[in-house]
Amino acid sequence: MRNITKQSVTGFMNSKAKKYGKNMEVVQMVDADFIDGTGYALRLWGNTIALRDDCQFFLTLAGHNTVTTRERLNGLLQCYGINNVGFAQRNFAPVIVRDGKVIAEIRDIDYITFSALAQLSCGDTDTLERI
Repeated sequence: MRNITKQSVTGFMNSKAKKYGKNMEVVQMVDADFIDGTGYALRLWGNTIALRDDCQFFLTLAGHNTVTTRERLNGLLQCYGINNVGFAQRNFAPVIVRDGKVIAEIRDIDYITFSALAQLSCGDTDTLERI
C-alpha cells in the first residue's frame, strides 16, 4: 500500500478532515448523498471515491477506473480488515473480486455498499451490494 493511501485512509477512518498530499482529501459532510447526519468523504483529485457514516460506507470508482483509484479503494478495504475483496479490472472493465475471482461486474459509476462496519467479515457477501 502506498504511503499516501495509508495516510489518507487512516484519516478517513479516524474522521480527520484535511488534505493528504496533492491529490487526496478527507472532508466532513452533513446530510449529503447517502449520509444521514454527519459523515466523511474521501476524495481523489476532487472526486468522491468513498463516503462513510457510523454504520456503513460506500465506495465508487467515481467514473475513473484507474490503477490509482483502485489502489486507494483497495487500501481502504485492507485498513478495514477486508483483505479478500477488492476492485480490479478484467478485459478493460471494472469488477469486484473475491479471492482473485470475479464476483460482480460493475460500472465505474456504481456505489458499492459495505454495511455494519464493526461486524463486517470478509466472508459475508450479503453485505456487498450494488446500488
